[in-house]
Amino acid sequence: MSIVLYNDGAKRYVDHPLKRRTVRNGAGIALIVFGVGLFFFGIRVLQINPLTFGMRIWLWLSLAAVVVMAAMFAYYLRTRYPAALQSYEERRRKQQYLRPALATASSASRSVQPRTSRPMKRRRR
Repeated sequence: MSIVLYNDGAKRYVDHPLKRRTVRNGAGIALIVFGVGLFFFGIRVLQINPLTFGMRIWLWLSLAAVVVMAAMFAYYLRTRYPAALQSYEERRRKQQYLRPALATASSASRSVQPRTSRPMKRRRR
């Protein structure tokens, strides 16, 4: 699931750009944590023990990493995310007010220069 969310799969589930970026960042972190856990699980299932990677302690450490990751996500969503969302909405609102002014300025400059189907000849000085 984290691979799908990291590779633009979040566009299907989340419409808001900041939320999509947050989901993608979290999916990237989860991809690393779950990838390491799958590595140790594969070593354990294959019953090989290179450099003591087949020991049960690595699976418990992987589980602890998942718990810490979930706690960090919850902390981020409760403390930092609301402030980031508010600043994003403020920037979006400012850009919304600036767009009409930019649109009228660019349309005014277009009306001064008439467009023709053939190129204009330049005068030599």
